[in-house]
Amino acid sequence: MDSHLDSANCRGAVEAMLTVVTRANKLVNVEQPWVPARQRADGDAITGERLAGLLDQLIAICLLVATELQPFVPDGAGELLRKLGDGSVLGEPAPVFVRHCVAPVSTAISGESGETDKSS
Repeated sequence: MDSHLDSANCRGAVEAMLTVVTRANKLVNVEQPWVPARQRADGDAITGERLAGLLDQLIAICLLVATELQPFVPDGAGELLRKLGDGSVLGEPAPVFVRHCVAPVSTAISGESGETDKSS
């Protein structure tokens, strides 16, 4: 990312961070941390250690992403950094970035937004 920023390639820098986020998301999908969390709750210490390592890795990725995205989304990145703290103690989970749903292409082309006209 730094090489992109050094050459004023903001698009490349954001794309590099999106690659990191996509890989982290794939890691979550593959490892499914909720499964070992249940096993740990049932007393499986080895699974608990694996889960702790996975969560440490994901927190480190989130800290990296928040730090690197500060120039682009300062409020959101700052909020994420506040929630992550130093990564050792986390507060209650809550969304930092609002998920925007995009209408399917066919709906967008036909002009059907699914919303009712409130001007009538």
